Amino acid sequence: MAKLSNYLRFPNQLDMRPFQSTSADANGSGGSYALSAVVIHSGTATHGHYTCFARPDPSGSPEDWVLINDHLVSRASAQQVAQDAFGGTSRGFGGAFGGGESSKNAYLLFYSKTD
Repeated sequence: MAKLSNYLRFPNQLDMRPFQSTSADANGSGGSYALSAVVIHSGTATHGHYTCFARPDPSGSPEDWVLINDHLVSRASAQQVAQDAFGGTSRGFGGAFGGGESSKNAYLLFYSKTD
């Protein structure tokens, strides 16, 4: 069993209109979404920890994020979200998680409808 940790970039804005039926467009349901939260997994395929980056107002600035880590909530930057969410590997994640190579990357993406 292995955890994939490839670099993967995802958009702040998502346009789903090309994938909607014409009846959805006729009803004016729209198809624009803004990234509103990213659940991060830090660790390996068998051990790790989950945190969450969230935007209190998804229609606001894409720079406004908070980091939720257990009972702690702190401000975060869009750069920090990208650094932790887009994947890649790092060494020395020791402690309770067994050491060796591990990664931080997005586990779940949440998008909120904007139109």
